[in-house]
Amino acid sequence: MWNKQFYSNYIITDKLLKDMLKNFIVCICAVALSTTVKAEPTETWQILFNNKVIFKGNSDQTDPSASLKVSSFKATDKITIKYFMNNADNTWKRTFLINDESEKNFVTLGLNKQTGSASFNAAKLKELVEKKKPFYIYTVSVPKNPSLAATVRVRRVLLCKVEWNNL
Repeated sequence: MWNKQFYSNYIITDKLLKDMLKNFIVCICAVALSTTVKAEPTETWQILFNNKVIFKGNSDQTDPSASLKVSSFKATDKITIKYFMNNADNTWKRTFLINDESEKNFVTLGLNKQTGSASFNAAKLKELVEKKKPFYIYTVSVPKNPSLAATVRVRRVLLCKVEWNNL
C-alpha cells in the first residue's frame, strides 16, 4: 500500500499513520470550532419604561438605540436602568448620566457598586419629549476611594440613545 522504498528508513505502520491522521483532523476541527464560538459579553444592561423593556444591550453593542412611544409623561412614569457586570469589583462605583444631544445633563443616578439598577421619574425629561429630542444614557465607573479616583482616567460609555416615536 505504501511505497516501501520511501519509508524504508522509518518505521511507520498503517495503524500509526491512521492515528496521526485522526489526531490531525481532530486538531483542525477544534481550531475551526474555537473560532466560531463567541464569548459571552462581560457587561449587559436593560432600559425599562414602566417595567417594560425598551432596550437590551451589552459590551459588544455597536448601535445602541431605542424608541419610546409617548406623547407626554404621567407623574407615575419611570425609567429604570439595570446594569450587570461579570466579576464586578466592589471597590468601584457606577454612575448613570442622562443627557440631551447638546450634553445638557437632566438626571444623574449613582450606584455605590458596579452592578445593580437605578430608576428616575420620567417627568424629568418633559422638556425633551415636548420638543421630540432624543436623550442619551451614559455610564461611568470610578473607584470609591477618592484619592484613587483622582488618578483614574474616566471613560464615558453610551448605553443607549432613546428617540421618541410619534403616536
